[in-house]
Parts: sequence; C-alpha cells; structure tokens
Amino acid sequence: SYEIVNGKAVITDCRETAVNVVIPAQLEGCPVVMIGTGACLLICTVFPNGQNLRPAEFSSDGFCIRLIQALYHADTNTNVLPSMHVVGSVAVFYGALHSRRLRRPAALVPITCLTVLISLSTVLIKQHSVLDIIAGVILSIPIWFLVNWMGRRLDPQPENTAA
Repeated sequence: SYEIVNGKAVITDCRETAVNVVIPAQLEGCPVVMIGTGACLLICTVFPNGQNLRPAEFSSDGFCIRLIQALYHADTNTNVLPSMHVVGSVAVFYGALHSRRLRRPAALVPITCLTVLISLSTVLIKQHSVLDIIAGVILSIPIWFLVNWMGRRLDPQPENTAA
C-alpha cells in the first residue's frame, strides 16, 4: 500500500507491492544465513573439526569423477560440523515459509526438495557426514526463533483497536 505525501507516492507497506514476490523470502532468510554462518564459523574456530570420509583413490575415471576430484581439491574436509550448506539451504526454506507467494505448494514443494537434495548431496559426495547435517538443522532451529523474535520486536504489528 502507499500514501500520497507532498504529491509523491510513498510506499508504507512493502508486503503489498508487486516487487514483493520473491524478495521477502530472500530477506527473511538473510538473517538466518548470516547468523547461522557466523555461528558455524565460531563453532569451527573454537572446536576445529574434520572428517576422513573421502576415498584415497577412485576406481574409475569419468566426467563426474573429475568433478568430485575438483571439488575435493577446492574444498577441504575440515570445519564440517555443523554444515553451512544445510544452514544456508534451511534458511532459504525458512524464507519461503514466511513468504505469502512462496508458501504455496507450487513453490514450496520444489524448494523443500532442493533443501533435502542439497543436504543429501553433501553426504553422498562425502563432503559431510549425517551428523554434520543433523547439527546444521539443530543449529538452524534456535536461529529461526531468534530471527522471528527479533522481527516481532523490530516490526510490531498494530493491535486491533476496534471497539
């Protein structure tokens, strides 16, 4: 919605604008990504960790094998618990849940599938273990509540004063 102030249209509620189709989901997920990534980095700084799930050698050679080898070369198997991949994908899922446009099944089903597939793929290519995935989800839950609480504190909804 908007108001006319001094002859100019001023947007008073961004939730009603057409631009608000995808942006709110990104904005809702942003604090979760930032806080979650920061928490992951803090945890890995205080408690450095790693895992040795990767094979020493591959029994075959092909395009997909070379892709995984390139990934292994670019991204070490250290600081894996909790998984930032999971925290990021769960944040996008969280943002979609809080968007009026993306909360519909036509959008939410693919987003949910991608969230699950991103988490599973990190395990299947031996970048993370199942424990890293569980820790990423467990870390995300209190962050959701924190972001919701902060959002309510910073943007309180007007009370219904109808008598």
